[in-house]
Amino acid sequence: MKLAQRRVSALAWWGIAWLCILLLGSTAPAWARPGQEPAYQTVPTLPPTRQPATPTPRPPAAGTATPSPAPTTAPAGLTLEVQWRASVTMTVPGGQYTYELQVTNAGTVPAEQLEARLQLPVWVQLKEARLSAGQYRPKDKNTLIAWLESLPAGQSWTIITIVMVDPSAPPGMVLEAWAEVSGAGAVWKPPAAAVALPPAELPPTGGTRPAR
Repeated sequence: MKLAQRRVSALAWWGIAWLCILLLGSTAPAWARPGQEPAYQTVPTLPPTRQPATPTPRPPAAGTATPSPAPTTAPAGLTLEVQWRASVTMTVPGGQYTYELQVTNAGTVPAEQLEARLQLPVWVQLKEARLSAGQYRPKDKNTLIAWLESLPAGQSWTIITIVMVDPSAPPGMVLEAWAEVSGAGAVWKPPAAAVALPPAELPPTGGTRPAR
């Protein structure tokens, strides 16, 4: 009797085991069943990355400042030494002083058709001009133009202007005057001549040259 019960229990356990296997086989994913391949997700192939194109340089927009072209060189044998200075470094409103432009021909050939342009500060008034040679004419209130037919080698051309500072000039200003000399297709531009009104101090060398 006990042997029959043991056989029935063994058969019951085998039946339960086979039933579990059948149930698991029916619920397993498709890729886990015999003879099935796993269903992988397909990733699209991306095109190769392109290098950014080098931007094409564009011309400057209207109104953009561009560097001034370098002046042409003087002819062989022509060498000018240009000095531009004020007689004082400091003055007061209502005071008078002078500017001096000296052009020396240090070359071996005459300098023909020279022109000098003097740009005086806004707050000064031209009282008198003296030239060692040549002629001059005022272009406007603060601009004087002088010219000389010929400057022999070893000779100098001097232009002296006497100016008076406007009595209403604000204190603490720095008055900058500019000059340039042209001839034979070349231009010479000395540094500005600066004069201060108290309590100002002179600026470092250089500045903004006014437009012609």
